[in-house]
Amino acid sequence: MLMLRLFALPLSWCLLLLTACGGSTAAPPAPAKPQAATADPKATGTAAPTIAAQEPGKTLLETLLERRRDEPVFLADPDERSEFPAVHALRGPLRERSIPFESPTKWHYQKYQYYLNRLIPMVRWKGRIWLVYDHRHAELAATLEQMFLSKHKVEWKATFAEATLMLVSNEFDDAGRTIDLHTVVSRGGMATGTEFSADGALMLVASKSGSVRWFSRTSQAEGAALKLPTAANGQAGVYSGGEAGLIGLALHPRYPSEPKIYLHYNWQYSDGKRAAIVSEWRVDLAKQPKELAFVDERKLLELPMVADNHNGGCLRFGPDGLLYIAIGDGEDGQWTIGRSPSHSLRGKILRIDVNRRDEGKPYAVPADNPFVGKDGFPPETWAWGFRNPWRFAFLPDGRIVAGDIGEDVNEELTFVVRGKHHGWPFVEGRHQRNKLDRELDLQPALLPYGRESGMSVIAGQVYEGKELPDLRGAYVFCDHLSGYIWAIDLPQDGTALEIADAHVLARWPLLLTSIDKAPDGELYFGAHTGEVLRLQRPTGAANAAAELAPADPAMVRGLFAAEYPAPAAPPATAAQIALGQRLFGEVRWSADGKLACASCHDPARHGQDGNKVAVGTTRNTSSVWNASRQFAQFHDYRAPTVEAAAEASLGAHLGHAAPAAAIARLAALPGYEAEFQAAYPGAAPALSLEHASHALGAFVRQLTTRSRWDDFLDGNDQALTRDELVGLNTFVGSGCMTCHQYRGLGGGMPQKLGLMQPWTGPDRGRFAVDPTPGQEFFFKVPALFDVANTGPYYHDGSMATLADAVRHMASAQLNRQLTPEQVQAIVTFLGALGGARPKILGG
Repeated sequence: MLMLRLFALPLSWCLLLLTACGGSTAAPPAPAKPQAATADPKATGTAAPTIAAQEPGKTLLETLLERRRDEPVFLADPDERSEFPAVHALRGPLRERSIPFESPTKWHYQKYQYYLNRLIPMVRWKGRIWLVYDHRHAELAATLEQMFLSKHKVEWKATFAEATLMLVSNEFDDAGRTIDLHTVVSRGGMATGTEFSADGALMLVASKSGSVRWFSRTSQAEGAALKLPTAANGQAGVYSGGEAGLIGLALHPRYPSEPKIYLHYNWQYSDGKRAAIVSEWRVDLAKQPKELAFVDERKLLELPMVADNHNGGCLRFGPDGLLYIAIGDGEDGQWTIGRSPSHSLRGKILRIDVNRRDEGKPYAVPADNPFVGKDGFPPETWAWGFRNPWRFAFLPDGRIVAGDIGEDVNEELTFVVRGKHHGWPFVEGRHQRNKLDRELDLQPALLPYGRESGMSVIAGQVYEGKELPDLRGAYVFCDHLSGYIWAIDLPQDGTALEIADAHVLARWPLLLTSIDKAPDGELYFGAHTGEVLRLQRPTGAANAAAELAPADPAMVRGLFAAEYPAPAAPPATAAQIALGQRLFGEVRWSADGKLACASCHDPARHGQDGNKVAVGTTRNTSSVWNASRQFAQFHDYRAPTVEAAAEASLGAHLGHAAPAAAIARLAALPGYEAEFQAAYPGAAPALSLEHASHALGAFVRQLTTRSRWDDFLDGNDQALTRDELVGLNTFVGSGCMTCHQYRGLGGGMPQKLGLMQPWTGPDRGRFAVDPTPGQEFFFKVPALFDVANTGPYYHDGSMATLADAVRHMASAQLNRQLTPEQVQAIVTFLGALGGARPKILGG
């Protein structure tokens, strides 16, 4: 076969093919010998790991605390706590010491992928972790050994009576690679697909968060072609939780004469209902080559979705010029025989004609679709019986190969055959799950593989490039979690393949998400980090991403230039604003005659007090400057406007049981009755809680600043220094922009604190206002206006410096350990967000 003569693989990789990559009929993989261990967890080398017996007088916890530096901890602590007491006992002490740890409880011995789905990404993102598990459970120990430890590096290990403690690092053998992946697009939101114009001059990259970036391949021009709004706080937008988001794109095959792009995304409406939407957009080419934008959306399909997984997502135009659409079963793993999929669009690959329209439809159904005129089937159906066909592609001969992501036994590649059922939920790969409940023409799996090789198949492409001539004609695919990249010869007939027939080209330390092909036949891999990487011959240093490079102005403006679409301000006169300014500094209406709004929101301290927490409270004071440019007020976003926040603050914040007490004290002060009558003529009464809140809000709305960041977004390329542009690029590439959006880099949505690392503490955020499950530790994402001048940081003031906050936020929210250089770069950029004092204060 072609592949047998292509690669002279090192012996170590040939052995790996016979062990770790075996299919369902292969023997279990032999555990790799752990390497590079010393007594110092930070050291590396080539010796075997240090294996220590339990030291007299030292407990498991004491040993972990002594050995650990800054690595997170993974506890193999299933629900059966009585069976895992030593491991479970670590949870409390780790939480008390604010040590980040993962401890998934969704565990079944026959469904170990739920455990490994958390463990593998943790090592991939963090680099090194401490693993603790109960070695007395043979199946648990064997699973970890075969599926995880044999593919990673154990640096240090100690065995106790009930548990094993080990330091594990993300080990990938560069020497064994027969390819390299070279970074061509820097980090951003998770890449879900790369598309090219037919001439190769334009590259488009879709992000799960709802944006599409464009890149000219003939110049340095690039930017944002589209940024869909994000669903948040009752606002409709792209829902990107779980496996949802913007998950597919395809250019019209006659682009640019037909300047159209097709997107597949998950949308959440303001009432919380969700739908999968496939739509057509016009590509505005008027300002090329400097700008490119998607406009004039036309919806083609809208399908209600009941969960945030099994969405499928891929869009491809076939050689026939028709659009093929992958839709997953849209369920949460419980799709059973009793819920027939035949009548639904779910669990199918669809085929439609976007160039024509049938009556009552925004597209036409091709007359030769196999289920046209058949009862119980949508006529758009081309093939069915899929669980989650995340990616598929057309071969040069016109056939389709899809990757159907499995449940708990097999991943599979399959030929997509017109009219056939492709197995799910009756068959998973070649594993029989349920008895057939009807006569079905099942298409057998082309190539299944078990959990020894991976847990999330990313279907690939046939390589037709020039960079690796010996690879031409081979089908290249990979696995999202294991990191394996394989090449295999596809059969011309229906011959089934085994994973042992595939050649391992490399294991890659990123979570790869897509494989797409440019017109020149070269392959491009998308990654969970947002990077796009081009397949090339091995150089030994191909993956050195230029993270500390300056950001592109056009790209940045496309992402951040817009203001948060806050509700319009209530009308206010100059007299009302002046009254609000006087009330802001008034101490006499407080309970003790000493507090004013300005006491905590000090104009001399950039609108806050500089304290860890405000006097008499348990929370840090947010700056009142630019507050009106955000979606809500207070850390728990309980007040929708600055006027509502002012009314709430006139109570407890001034020492009163209720705001009405402050109004009563104000009415007793000389002169205020007349001032209110002048500001609110004809109102009865003029001096009221409503008018006091309105006047305060009118004044606070004047407390806006303008910074060099605003100048840059408005077109001044010289407004930011090169170092600040480097920091901005690091900010975007590190994933900070996932939550810190719009011109204010935040203030537009709530978010859970501790997305990736457990967060504890008495302040449970939104839960105090809305005590429903799931609201714990949700806080408003702060806007970053003037952030360098408003420390300390977080709702509890626990981060003393901006560098501390940046470093910790990357870890807690993104599972990323930033280097000191990256932290400093981001801090340097954030310094450009400081503006002059608001004009009303003399700025």
